[in-house]
Amino acid sequence: MSKSCSLIKRIFKKPIVKFGIVGIISNIINYITYSLSLFLFSLNISVLNGYFIGFIFSYFGNKNWTFELKYKNKSQLIIEKLKFFVLHILSLILMVYLVNFFKNEIEFNYSVSWFFAAIPVALFNYYLTKKIFS
Repeated sequence: MSKSCSLIKRIFKKPIVKFGIVGIISNIINYITYSLSLFLFSLNISVLNGYFIGFIFSYFGNKNWTFELKYKNKSQLIIEKLKFFVLHILSLILMVYLVNFFKNEIEFNYSVSWFFAAIPVALFNYYLTKKIFS
């Protein structure tokens, strides 16, 4: 095996890289679900559908692949799911706040605001998700 292949394998074994990959896929799933839902539902319902499906993928992707966790009892699983749900609600609130801050206070456009908000929210999310799954 070449050094470059070995390096790539080591990089993709790092939890933060796996977390990023799960996050990217989750956002793609969120957007596709949102877009398809617009044919059947209102804008708000479509946003909720996309967020919910992306949230479910994120939960299982991070639990099973990023942090590779298995549980022995159902009470731990219920607590973990509740913590993960609360974390995502907090992340959503933080994201909305930061996008509005960058848009209104620094006067970035929405796309740039979203990008600058996504970075600290992703780091916040990674740190607390790691705590939840450890």
